[in-house]
Amino acid sequence: MGIVRRQSIKSTVVTYAGFLVGALNYYLLARFLTKEEVGLTRILFNVCSLLAGLCALGSLAAFTRYFPYYREKEEGSGKNELLFWVTAVNLLGFVVMVILSLAFRHLIIRKFIGNSALFIRYFYLVYPFTFLLAGYNLFENFANNLHRTALTSFLRETGMRLAVLVCILLYLFHVLGFTGFISLFSLVYGAVLLPLLVILSIRKRLAMDPKRSDLTRTMARKMTLYSGYIFSGSIFLLVSQNIDGIMIGSLRGLQYTAVFELANYIAMVLMVPQRSIAAIANPLIATAWKEGDLGQIANLYRKSAMTQLILGMGILGIIWINVDNIFHFLPAYQGGKYIILILGMARLIDLGTGLNYQILVNSRIWRLDFFASVTLVVGFIFLNYVLIKKYGMIGSAWSTLAALTTYNVVRFLFIRWKFRLQPFSLLTLAALGLGLGSWLVSSLVPRIHLVLLDMALRTGVFVLLFGAGVLGFRLSEDISQTWKNFRSRIRAISL
Repeated sequence: MGIVRRQSIKSTVVTYAGFLVGALNYYLLARFLTKEEVGLTRILFNVCSLLAGLCALGSLAAFTRYFPYYREKEEGSGKNELLFWVTAVNLLGFVVMVILSLAFRHLIIRKFIGNSALFIRYFYLVYPFTFLLAGYNLFENFANNLHRTALTSFLRETGMRLAVLVCILLYLFHVLGFTGFISLFSLVYGAVLLPLLVILSIRKRLAMDPKRSDLTRTMARKMTLYSGYIFSGSIFLLVSQNIDGIMIGSLRGLQYTAVFELANYIAMVLMVPQRSIAAIANPLIATAWKEGDLGQIANLYRKSAMTQLILGMGILGIIWINVDNIFHFLPAYQGGKYIILILGMARLIDLGTGLNYQILVNSRIWRLDFFASVTLVVGFIFLNYVLIKKYGMIGSAWSTLAALTTYNVVRFLFIRWKFRLQPFSLLTLAALGLGLGSWLVSSLVPRIHLVLLDMALRTGVFVLLFGAGVLGFRLSEDISQTWKNFRSRIRAISL
């Protein structure tokens, strides 16, 4: 777990730096753009995230699963055969996506023209946005398999948002009109893809080999079958991850998408620990399955669940005790308050069950996860549609909570049944009780009219209570070791 701890700490720091930049971006957009214009930026991102994921045709998961087999060959020759074929698959997927979007253009117009006409006006921006995002997804995945997660986390989480900030500032200072702004916004992933390619090239990692080796001939059928299953499952998974804003935009309008996506962005802060840990742990899990090291997988499963749960509870506690102060700065978006809580609980369940997806998708029973995911996502899409129609934005939040709870219960049961592994202990209950108790005490702090001071006081009380309990009861080995290392460095500096 040492490499996971070191890399995930670096990734988490740069990711939170990115979230701070993103919070500034949201504030500026909400202050100086209409809700409909803000909603356009979010629905563009959701649609292109969905399409970029589909362009991969399941190849990125296959890359991670089978890269350990190619590692020795790649390091010996300096050329990467697997990267060549995965790149070719992604380019093919993009071409197919363009053809299909043009073929179904009239259907897309009919679904969005009533409530989200602005999206139809700028629909052509979907193509450059998707192409650059798909390219970044591909080479980010490659860099993660080389254990360069701190670099990719910085580029995606901080670098991309800095590029968005530049777009916003150019608009605010009237260098660009809205059309110029949204056009430049569609190119932001180019600002992180280019430096990633340059760095990989300098390190001599981009030399591709188009020839099919004996290894590829042997593995081709397995990789194709695996990619096919993953692609079929990813259609539903990607839809479930991005459908909320798209459905709300289609059924209710872009202004509602803007409110929902702001709440979703705040709730997504909880997922930073998981994204950081999973990025580095996923290749390690794939290697452990290849080597039959069930002990390593069990260790990663148990530690990741506890660490993610503690960090998630800490983040959700800080957000919820300050939620009214947050909306003090954006009163027009107040309708997203309880969406934050519901989505926050959904993300906390996802965090607390550990790296169950990564364990299953790299295991010999990945087909079980595939069929279960497809079934569950179909149900989720239907439920999401019904609840949005009836209850609006809050209905989508409840649908997400139901879906993530069900997904994780099913994955937990699969892993428990097939491998006799589970991540929970009495310390899990202790962490939950500590988080709830710390929130209750900090919520009793008298409110101060100076908003920033009130936020600082409430946050300080919560962090002191929760942090002291986590360290005092040694709830997480990784968090305790990180704190110990931090104190050692402070002592060294002071001496």
